Amino acid sequence: MGGIAEDVRPPLARLAERVVLQERDAYGKLFAAASAAAEGAGSGLWAVDQQRAAGIDGAVAALSWASDHVQRWSFSVRDHADTLLLLLRHQKLLPVPAWTVSRAIMEAVLQTCWLLDAEASSETRIARAASILPAVLNESIVLLERFGSSVVDELEEKRQARADLECVLTQDGFRVERATDKHGQVTDAIGRVWFAGQSASTRNNITQLAAKYVPDDPWLYGLFSGAAHAKPWLLMGLSDDVDEAIRSLVLPLLPISDAYSRALCGYFDLDAEPYVRARRTRLVAMVERGSSVRTIDRSIEESAFGTKMSGLRYYELGRTEKR
Repeated sequence: MGGIAEDVRPPLARLAERVVLQERDAYGKLFAAASAAAEGAGSGLWAVDQQRAAGIDGAVAALSWASDHVQRWSFSVRDHADTLLLLLRHQKLLPVPAWTVSRAIMEAVLQTCWLLDAEASSETRIARAASILPAVLNESIVLLERFGSSVVDELEEKRQARADLECVLTQDGFRVERATDKHGQVTDAIGRVWFAGQSASTRNNITQLAAKYVPDDPWLYGLFSGAAHAKPWLLMGLSDDVDEAIRSLVLPLLPISDAYSRALCGYFDLDAEPYVRARRTRLVAMVERGSSVRTIDRSIEESAFGTKMSGLRYYELGRTEKR
């Protein structure tokens, strides 16, 4: 009879798993707190936006779309965090897939930050909320067009829905701009939505959002994108120190989590400090455990993965047999 497989991962990998699990649960608790705040009497910017939209059906509907999408992005964060946990539980270290998953987490968080931006005016946030459904229809139509004749009816339904949506928004005081293609030609797609003198594009530039909402780590989205697109510069530059590689899977998530905490707490008038403080504790634990950060120590030690030199050497990952 087979027994329970031995966990041959280094101790820091097990700590990393716990940190990601704690981060995932923190996202869930924060979202639950925000949902409770939204369902209550209301305070903070959530109440401000509701008051600004009152009496304008299109604006009320837009805030409802925004609420739905914040929830969908929260679900996406949790699903990808669960995937990251599976990768961390693997007996091989898989940095490129892990960074690809982290990119999806980061994009969901950045779009949430953009939608709930406490520094934006209420009119800007409502314009952003109103741009979501046009963006959904634009992108659905582009994809359906590539399927050809097999989806003609569905394609026509989406085109009609976009036209109807434009009429509804216009009747409620919004203004809609058409998008242009790469040659500058006007298309049928909705490119920008205006409300009370403020506007929002239906196409977010994620790189720009990363620079705005995670300003202290401008390299982060580029790293994750390099993994997602299997860029040679990234594949050739992977660390050969396993403890350093493990940290690289977890530590970049912490500033992303801080951005998420600031966004939800700033919008729903919640206290972000408990979340940020707990995250600092996790950061210290990840830095202090395992081999020294960027160590040049070349002492040799046997491990389940193979020879350990300043942490497990990268080319030895996946060797589960003991020497």
